[in-house]
Amino acid sequence: MKCVPRKLRNITDEYLVSRGIEQKVAPLSVLDPNFQIQAQRRNGTKTKAAEIEHAIRHHIEVNYDEDPALFASLVQELERILRDFAGNWEIIAQEMERLRQKLMALEEEETHGLDRKRQMPIFRLLQAELLGSAVPLEAQVVQIVNLTQLLFHTIQTEMRQAGFWDAPLKQNRLKSELQRILLGPHHYSFGPMMEQHSSIVARLMERARRNDKVIRRP
Repeated sequence: MKCVPRKLRNITDEYLVSRGIEQKVAPLSVLDPNFQIQAQRRNGTKTKAAEIEHAIRHHIEVNYDEDPALFASLVQELERILRDFAGNWEIIAQEMERLRQKLMALEEEETHGLDRKRQMPIFRLLQAELLGSAVPLEAQVVQIVNLTQLLFHTIQTEMRQAGFWDAPLKQNRLKSELQRILLGPHHYSFGPMMEQHSSIVARLMERARRNDKVIRRP
């Protein structure tokens, strides 16, 4: 059911549970150290490749809202592998394993003291918008970390107000505050900030809506 929308898959899951069909063994996470051992036991390269693919898709789906830009790029990479090496299951299996290793590396990436789940997506967003693919200098990393912390604190404070997502005025106030920070004296000259600030604000608001409960918690 990988091509079926998430909502329909959830409905199917609920129906199966209602019929008394229970999942006895939870699927092994693609990040689990034993995953590769399990995959190697499969008979046939195609079966092995399919297992890795499905595990990667599941991981992306579960974590997508945390960092849509990051996981969308991983989906594109997965689809590229299937397209470019269609029918060559040996290479597909190798490429899927490489993509799995990339996912594992993300879990080990340097966080610079930021919260991996709540703040690092903002850090990556800013880095992508302001530096592109360029390797950041140490001073730039420090500035992005400070900006990330300031933006996250502002978003969290505003979102904790009662009825935030039902109040356009409160949302507009947050947008204005985020823009004020990005165009403030310490950040307006950082890369293409003047050109990119509107895009950054829009993406921050989108991410905030998708991750409401995660951001609100203490």
